[in-house]
Amino acid sequence: INNAIAAERIVLFSCGTVDAPSEGITLSIDLDKSSMEFGLPKYKITSISDDLITALSPSKDDGKNFKKTLTFHPSTGELTLVHYTKPEFIWILKCKSL
Repeated sequence: INNAIAAERIVLFSCGTVDAPSEGITLSIDLDKSSMEFGLPKYKITSISDDLITALSPSKDDGKNFKKTLTFHPSTGELTLVHYTKPEFIWILKCKSL
């Protein structure tokens, strides 16, 4: 997966929950625009290293939206989505390159 990200500027993955056979949720990483898409909204990439890509969707002031983060491990294909609500919602997925 690391090589796929290094070679391409836009990379697509199919993701599903770790403990179930579900798949088909698309993760898109666009290095040119420094963005990740996983459902709605777009997430802005805040850091990239060999082991980790982190992105943030900031909260809005209307109270209907809240801060969300995506953390992707290219070496393992693991994606963690966190909604900073009370209580926090944490979803761990496994992704495969498309």
